[in-house]
Amino acid sequence: MPAHVSPAPSPAADSRPVPLMIDRKGSVDRDDAITVAPFDGGWILTVYVADVASGVAPASAADREAFKRRESAYGGFRGTAKMLPRPVEDRLTLAEGRTCATLRVQVTFDRAGAVLDVQVDRAQLHGALAMDHHEVAAAVADPAHRLHHQLCDAAELSEVLLARRRSQGALALYDLMKGWATDEDGRLVRLAAAERNVAYKIVQECMIAANTAVAGWAAERDLVLLFRNHSAAKVAPPRAEFLDDLDLALSDGSGARLQALQERTLLVMRPAEYAPFMRGHWGLNLPGYVHATSPLRRYADLVVQRVIFSHIDGRPSPYADCELQAVAESLTAGARADREAQMAVFKSAAHSRARRAASSEGDYTRLDTREFHALLKRACKENIDSSSLIKEAVRRAEQQQLTSLELQMVLLVTTSDAWEAARAGCLSAIVAAPETAVSVLTTHAQINALPNPVFSDESSGSAHSAAFRSRAEFRGSGGPVVGEVRAASSKKAARHQAAVSLLARLAGLPDPSRDQLPAAGGPSAAPGKAASPTPAAASREDDSCPPLAVREFHALLKRGCKEGIASDSLIKESVRRAEQQQLTSLELQMILFLASGETWQAARVGCLQAIAAAPEMAVSVLTTHAQTSAVANPAFTESSSGPTHDAEFRSRAELTVGGGPVYGEERTASVKKSARHQAALSLLARLAGLPDPSRDQLRADGGATARPAKVPSATAAEGRQPVMVLNEYVQSLVISDLRFDFTMAGPGHQTTFTCTAHALHEGDPLRGAGKATGKSASKAAAAENLLQQIHARLHTRESDAA
Repeated sequence: MPAHVSPAPSPAADSRPVPLMIDRKGSVDRDDAITVAPFDGGWILTVYVADVASGVAPASAADREAFKRRESAYGGFRGTAKMLPRPVEDRLTLAEGRTCATLRVQVTFDRAGAVLDVQVDRAQLHGALAMDHHEVAAAVADPAHRLHHQLCDAAELSEVLLARRRSQGALALYDLMKGWATDEDGRLVRLAAAERNVAYKIVQECMIAANTAVAGWAAERDLVLLFRNHSAAKVAPPRAEFLDDLDLALSDGSGARLQALQERTLLVMRPAEYAPFMRGHWGLNLPGYVHATSPLRRYADLVVQRVIFSHIDGRPSPYADCELQAVAESLTAGARADREAQMAVFKSAAHSRARRAASSEGDYTRLDTREFHALLKRACKENIDSSSLIKEAVRRAEQQQLTSLELQMVLLVTTSDAWEAARAGCLSAIVAAPETAVSVLTTHAQINALPNPVFSDESSGSAHSAAFRSRAEFRGSGGPVVGEVRAASSKKAARHQAAVSLLARLAGLPDPSRDQLPAAGGPSAAPGKAASPTPAAASREDDSCPPLAVREFHALLKRGCKEGIASDSLIKESVRRAEQQQLTSLELQMILFLASGETWQAARVGCLQAIAAAPEMAVSVLTTHAQTSAVANPAFTESSSGPTHDAEFRSRAELTVGGGPVYGEERTASVKKSARHQAALSLLARLAGLPDPSRDQLRADGGATARPAKVPSATAAEGRQPVMVLNEYVQSLVISDLRFDFTMAGPGHQTTFTCTAHALHEGDPLRGAGKATGKSASKAAAAENLLQQIHARLHTRESDAA
């Protein structure tokens, strides 16, 4: 047996935490194990790192192979390729049932996550236990599990460490429900399905904390090793704005917004590099950082471990400074070559697929953001005139689902007349969100290696009623292009409108920009970055409160729910947004489960009614509640009966909270998904302590629920949002097959939307139409028209019955 591995000792019963090796299922190259031990003043995190340095000598065959491979690969263009030969890996990996030599990093934190002490030494690891991510999440959710308290301590520490990192400016985000997270460089990455739970956060935060502690420990001892340095491009936005964008992407819950942010971070972040000196880490906002916790998988970690052990043992470093510099340059160059090779492979395959798909006519509405982006990029660059793709581009523009890069491609890359409707639609979308114009112009400049747009600004008037004027100029290769001067009551609003004007001129479209000065009677509220709301802001009574942006409202609602602050205006706005289906899953969860007191009752009822009108939201809200409560996701018990063509599906939802399961009512439907949605709605109502609005959803073809239990009246619908009423009629089986179609006409600055609402009532197709200058207004008008027809039919039926 190798010297660094000794026989496992007999197990001893004590209260020490069990070292846990948390990794994907089936892993055989386990680098690290962790324990988290709480004490009165905080926590002690211990990370045991496999002693690889003692088993792989410098310049040995295994070392040369590891240096050549640089790091283990798990899929991608390199396939699966381990850094070390399998026999060496098997000998050095941490494993259950044996004692292993390790590098031990022990960090003591106070209750706020501040480091009190760091110890780095050699240690023997005994009794380690391997767990995958699912097993960790299940243990956290199960109070009876023997590791429940230990893992809950680890989860609590990870939350404290994350909060502290974010407060200190680190680009950190976890959206475990949708599978997004930031890596240590601040880039958004997609998580594998198995990683989308609390275990991923525990591992990430503990490893970042250990690597940060080792960097500081080495710097205090003037120890030269490989530091991990990271910087941002000059065009990167200020850190505070980047953090705001991350928060907004998370609270908005939009996959398209997260995808757009991912693309932007790739543009403005420099790849991290290794060097034998400390230059800081921009993504983590740290003065120093190292890679020290994965010596089986990364060569840099093996080098760092060798230097640390030599220092601990009182021996000279195995590397001269110039040798470390050469190793760092080789690793950085190899990583760069890998990125370029991978990009070339992906780009070639994507171009081929996109070219074939964009040239064909098909249904593009089901494409995810990545697939659609690839098709759009190929079609714009090669002027492929696919009517289906152009129609989908217009639809996504209307829905504010296009990124700045996609808007730039449609507006400024396409040239054929077939794309005219898409260009007009994109400009209309920018008019609705004029802050996007600056981003599109900046994207256009970066792609074409041109200077960013320049703004000429001036102001006049007194401080409390100033007027700002701005004009945007783009200096391209053919000379400057200038937009119109635009005025507004805030500098930012004036710039936004000036950017819209310049963008229209560059695209050769009618200018939809306009001045944004207040009407007589007082200055308009100047838009700006939302500050954190104070309790006074959340509790202030103000019936004339101006409309809040998504981010501002979310921040105000979060404070109001968490601190039990309930102003009439905030509650009324919450109810209004719920009725308009404008609340995210997280906001619905906060109102239903965090807001307390009778004053919030109307908002809680309104939220449940909104979910009943769109029951697919129930599963999302339940999952959000589980994630924020650190419990397992809701489970569904399902069965079916009857022939395939006329099956009935039954579903019951369950969520484990407070040490035991909570069940909703069993719900039946002719579609499996509908049964699940109604079951989730029932459970949501029970958890919130509200009347259960769920119901069975069987086909109206002669079965038990062929007709609604109660015929609705026009009077009951008066004064309510017509779209909301129609959705309720679908749930109560008054109508079915409800859908809305949109068309648009007119120039970009005078666009008119026409909406057609379709539904089946007692087997007869009905259609209502509405026209307006706004999409939402046209939808409401069409819904109102359709409601009038439905109510007329219901009245006729009642009259005939009488």
